[in-house]
Amino acid sequence: HDWHDAGQGAFTCLLSSEGHADLRILFNPDNAAQTFDTRGTWDVLIDTSLPPPQESSTIQDRYTLHAGALAVLKASQELPHVRPQ
Repeated sequence: HDWHDAGQGAFTCLLSSEGHADLRILFNPDNAAQTFDTRGTWDVLIDTSLPPPQESSTIQDRYTLHAGALAVLKASQELPHVRPQ
């Protein structure tokens, strides 16, 4: 999304930490659904526009978030396996 568009309220935040899967938080305070470019494969952990209980789903490259909602996505990547010595 364009940071210079004063009429655009939706945005995404990427949280990254070495050794852990990335998290992406999507915010859509707007009055209409917004489609986000997520670039990659993600597991949807939370979507506040969906009724509970939510089953995990996997998305690829794009996610449409309903108006007034928040979503938390987790990168669908396997962390390197470390064998105990």
